[in-house]
Amino acid sequence: MSEEADPAAAAAAVGQILGNPEAVSALSQKIAQCINASQLAPLPPDVRRRVHALKNLQVDFLKVESEFYKEVQLLEVKYMKQYKPIMDKRKKIVTGEYEPTDEECQWSDDAEDGDDEKAKEEGSSSPATGVPEFWLVAMKNADIFSDWIKEHDEPALQRLTEITVVYPSSTGMDFILEFHFSENEWFTNRVLTKTYKMACEVEEEEPFSFEGASITSCKGCSIDWKKGKNLTVKTVKKKQKHKGAGQARTVTKTVPNESFFSFFSPPKLEEEREDEEEVSQLLSDDYARAEFIRDRLVPKAVLFFTGEIMEDEDDFDMEEGLEEEDDEEDEAGDDIKDQNVDTLQTAGVMQLLRPLLLDVVPTIQQTAALALGRLANHNGDLAEAIVTGDILPQLVNSLAEQNRFYKKAAAFVLRAVARHSPELAQAVVDSGALDALAVCLEEFDPGVKEAAAWAVGYIARHNAELSQAVVDSGCVPLLVLAVQEPEMDLKRISASALSDISKHSPELAQTVVDTGAIAHLTKHISSSDHKLKRQVLSALSQISKHSLELAEMVVEADIFPAVLVELKDSDDYVRKNAATLTREVVRHTPELAQLVVNSGGLSAVVEYIGDSSGSATLPAIMTLGYVGAHSEALGMAVIASKGVVQLAISLEEETEDHVLAAACWALGQIGRHTAEHAKAVAGTNVLPRLLELHLASTSSEDLQLKSKRALKNILSHCTHLPALEPLLHSAPPNILKHVVGQFSKVLPHDPKARRLFVTSGGLKKVQEISSQPGSVLAEHIRVINSCYPEEIVRYYSPGYSDSLLARVEQYKPHPLTQ
Repeated sequence: MSEEADPAAAAAAVGQILGNPEAVSALSQKIAQCINASQLAPLPPDVRRRVHALKNLQVDFLKVESEFYKEVQLLEVKYMKQYKPIMDKRKKIVTGEYEPTDEECQWSDDAEDGDDEKAKEEGSSSPATGVPEFWLVAMKNADIFSDWIKEHDEPALQRLTEITVVYPSSTGMDFILEFHFSENEWFTNRVLTKTYKMACEVEEEEPFSFEGASITSCKGCSIDWKKGKNLTVKTVKKKQKHKGAGQARTVTKTVPNESFFSFFSPPKLEEEREDEEEVSQLLSDDYARAEFIRDRLVPKAVLFFTGEIMEDEDDFDMEEGLEEEDDEEDEAGDDIKDQNVDTLQTAGVMQLLRPLLLDVVPTIQQTAALALGRLANHNGDLAEAIVTGDILPQLVNSLAEQNRFYKKAAAFVLRAVARHSPELAQAVVDSGALDALAVCLEEFDPGVKEAAAWAVGYIARHNAELSQAVVDSGCVPLLVLAVQEPEMDLKRISASALSDISKHSPELAQTVVDTGAIAHLTKHISSSDHKLKRQVLSALSQISKHSLELAEMVVEADIFPAVLVELKDSDDYVRKNAATLTREVVRHTPELAQLVVNSGGLSAVVEYIGDSSGSATLPAIMTLGYVGAHSEALGMAVIASKGVVQLAISLEEETEDHVLAAACWALGQIGRHTAEHAKAVAGTNVLPRLLELHLASTSSEDLQLKSKRALKNILSHCTHLPALEPLLHSAPPNILKHVVGQFSKVLPHDPKARRLFVTSGGLKKVQEISSQPGSVLAEHIRVINSCYPEEIVRYYSPGYSDSLLARVEQYKPHPLTQ
């Protein structure tokens, strides 16, 4: 505490924070008396001795685990030798050194191309060798590279021909990433390397920090940049004022430039530097990227190249619509004034309040705990101060001995600390709080249970590890019991905590299900309390999303059509969470989708989209896409329910890219089945809009990709020529060839369509299209032209009218004979 600290000023500030002026005088006296209060007594020596033995056993366990990781590494190295011939052949195909045979090129169920004709079309229309830009496209299709590869990096990365993983030792865990480049204009290196040193030993000083193999250091390589081609630096010009003359001058400086190639020049952690924490984070991110390249990108490069590594549904945020109910979250602390916080920090308030938690006067204990909670809730720095001040263990150890008012205040402190970050939540767990909170969940007083449920939920929401800690503490069955209590607030908070636990993994969701949670949650789907319904629908959604088995368990509780009724609820969050739960159910199988359809789900979802806007429509739009994607029959069901019409409206009216991307995806899923499906989609005049979104420079990369895929899915089956004609005038070459191909399929067999194609200007437009001789596009145009007399084709050919006029001018009329 500062020498200038004023206990009275600190007490006054705490009194203002608590909104309780009467507490000021009592706190002033107690703060002055308790500044030098002693710490809690340690454990008895015999108990401490046994704990030490248990820790030694834990170290022995970790040493065995270390050997396990080493054995796994030996298997990696062994099978890498068997992978190598496959990888070598892949490189030869990519670079064009080897042309695969027809047998090697056979691939059924190609989701991207759709049919053999399209595959032939791509093969004959491109003169390129190998697979151009293979690695660049593969990397850009992986999210981890999205902020890593810059636009100015791409031309150089187009010359990347192979990425290999090398293990320099058959027994060690070190590895090298090798990036092979063809000759290029940027640098002379043919191979750029990044070496990672690994360790898999249990450290004597910190044995319990062991979590498997970890990076100890990494080393890049020197890039021999050609003059003026260094992508990792840039030249900037700044105006400086000359100190003596007072005149401005322009100074040219070379400064770092964000680039993928900075990957090969990692910072060094072992150097003493002020930004050590930042450097440590950079190295952590660096290793995450290296691990991704080694374990995901290199083995599955072709799937990243085609975009198949992630199913369409994974491109959307599956948490969208699961609104956290945090209305009560700010019930305390948000109105703290900054000047009060400054006063408290100057006075060393944490250490002043700490001894008051042990005061003999219960009111002082509760007031001190509540003050700590409101301070922690105000911002992360104050919460961090509670952790570093070693206050949490004291708070937890005294929790079981105090009255219900203290327990509520103490649980509030734990919740306020845990809410800010996974690290602070972990500190709460490490203090032993979960066991104490589990005891609080068994209390008779509902207010204590509610405070404990709040804290447990804030711990669990951060990540799977923290949620598992909550499960291991035995809190889940107690939360399920709390859902059955009559107090509405307790029901809400408990349901919210169960949702937070379930969302991270199938295993955690299964744990919640095994306690019988589904039956007790589903009873409240039609509750009159909106806030309770929000949390119940959210929890059921989080359970359903993970697997077919879990979704079936939720559906078996007869949640439909009750969930569909909630799509018309007056509360926006209830409606959105109901739509999200519906989405999480239908996405798994055609059978579950059919069940929702049979319950009247499609008309309810379509109506919901029409009554909503923005992100609120996303789960419902995706629901139509999932249902329509499962089968031809379900696709027709979406069409019959006017779902396609509503999706077309959303495509025109919505402004957010992620919502537009979802609508594009859904239309593509419905239209990809048959000509009838494609006609129904194209008949809503969405094709020009899809093309517009694909070509718009303002569209996000995801929206451009989704609209392109939707166009291809629909065009590959569309024979409804009036819907295709507008694309003849505006589509780029990569789309135009598909459009012309569909006309070449229909016109030879439909006289009426041939006549309409002429009168609408379609034949004239086809003659204006330039194509390479022998290409698939040229063949499509030839087929179309063969459907008409030669003179008709010639009439609509470019320049024909000029040639006719020239003939008129050159024509010499014969004199009339009298």
